[in-house]
Amino acid sequence: MIIKQFAFDYTMPGAHMRNFGFEKVLGKELARNFPRVYCAFIQELQSAIDETLGLDTTSWRTLNIYSTMGKIVSRANRRVVLGEPLCRDKEIIYHSQRYTWWFGAMLIFLGQLLPPIFRPIFGIFLVIPLKYHRRVLVRRLRPVFKERLDLLREKEGGSTHSTDEMPPDMITWSTKVALESGKAEAQDPGSLAHQFIESIFPTADTVVTTATNFFSDILSSKSDQAFDDLREEARSMFPPGEPPSLQSIKKLHLADSALRETLRRSPIGIYSLFHEVMPKEGVVTPNGHHLPQGTWISVPSMAIHHDERVYSEPDRYDPYRFTAGTNSTKPKSMLTTMTDEFLGFSLGDHGCPGRIYASYLLKSIIAYTMLNYEFRPLSTRPANRAIGIIYAPPTTAKFSLRRTGAAS
Repeated sequence: MIIKQFAFDYTMPGAHMRNFGFEKVLGKELARNFPRVYCAFIQELQSAIDETLGLDTTSWRTLNIYSTMGKIVSRANRRVVLGEPLCRDKEIIYHSQRYTWWFGAMLIFLGQLLPPIFRPIFGIFLVIPLKYHRRVLVRRLRPVFKERLDLLREKEGGSTHSTDEMPPDMITWSTKVALESGKAEAQDPGSLAHQFIESIFPTADTVVTTATNFFSDILSSKSDQAFDDLREEARSMFPPGEPPSLQSIKKLHLADSALRETLRRSPIGIYSLFHEVMPKEGVVTPNGHHLPQGTWISVPSMAIHHDERVYSEPDRYDPYRFTAGTNSTKPKSMLTTMTDEFLGFSLGDHGCPGRIYASYLLKSIIAYTMLNYEFRPLSTRPANRAIGIIYAPPTTAKFSLRRTGAAS
């Protein structure tokens, strides 16, 4: 169902058969190793924000929110995913950006808009650009994966090399996890590069979507107090002249709550937790409905998030909803906490493995921009669009900003 729903059989055919455990990379390995790369990551993120938003303290700039967040997120993300010097390789940057764009476009057009009956006719031709960019990236990354494979094999053979001495990036961590999987295909650097591109590169767009929704929410919330509190929270965490730390990011409880509220109001998917009925006799629901074998069922994430029996005033954006109150910095629920009433990151085995890293990235963006920029409020909240089961962000919305005179 998931493969057909999103047309993965055209955009990444056979990916589910050659999975070397990349969920573990985005989850356990990234969370464990992120402190090692945090300083480099935050420097890259700050440079990306400075260059994208500008340093002019006198003139206001009007920028497209979605494309601006895309530039910031992709640059900071490349530092963690590819490491240096690959994160600055112009050919890799170009083809990774085009690959991600075509992947998202085909996800929507083939997976959500084009009737399935027409996919065999158009799908083969429409994914040609996607395959081209992926082929170039595999060619460029294959030698890198071969080098990491050789280093890890030397380590297993008793070499003095350790994984801590290897480049701290997702290529290293992905190679380690792939070897641990024991699969024969994991020994091939070309297969590793292929799976890496399919599994890692498209994930950044969900962060871009959430960041776009956050600024659309907060700038239209008409809450000056929320702005002041977010700025004060960031200031208390980042004293002037001192570099931010990962521990300080974890204490941004209001930013955490505001982001969770954004994901509550605007989840990535309208439905989630897809399951297929497997027993031959089918199953009977608690209210007596018989579901035959082969039926696919899902949970209405959007409806749950906007149910007034679960959330008071569910259509109102309340950045303090998941704190103990407007005068408290204590969180009631953390952004990354998954429950059956909050499906922003799905639930259980379906849960987003990279949600902790995504929360660090998003809160870092909020803290740095709130400290160093002022924004003009939006008169109305830009509208999202439902495209199939995807709740797309307002990709044409713009915000106006300028650098503050007292930048940190």
